[in-house]
Amino acid sequence: MIGATALLRQIARRRKRRLDNQNAIAEQKRVLLRMVRKARDTKFGRDHDFANIKSVADFQARVPLRRFEDMWDDYWGADFPILRDVSWPGLINYFATTSGTTSGASKFIPVTN
Repeated sequence: MIGATALLRQIARRRKRRLDNQNAIAEQKRVLLRMVRKARDTKFGRDHDFANIKSVADFQARVPLRRFEDMWDDYWGADFPILRDVSWPGLINYFATTSGTTSGASKFIPVTN
């Protein structure tokens, strides 16, 4: 019978080998496109044509960089604290609170599973 420690070591070694063999860039692209597909029916997704994003270049062309204040003003502020299908599908149940050290005011960041 194999001990729990030996079994966990074996599982960890397999996981490490699998991670070592992954292409980080390809994996990031895959995850980004999966998230875009999932969020395509949100307000943010519709505003940025997520339904037609097929590549990282498409995403970069359609989604500009934003400051927190811009996201708050354009998407989160009006409906806070009830954010449903705004920037992520479903109801946002949790918010992280920043310390407010840079702006002097705490910010509420939507957190999902």
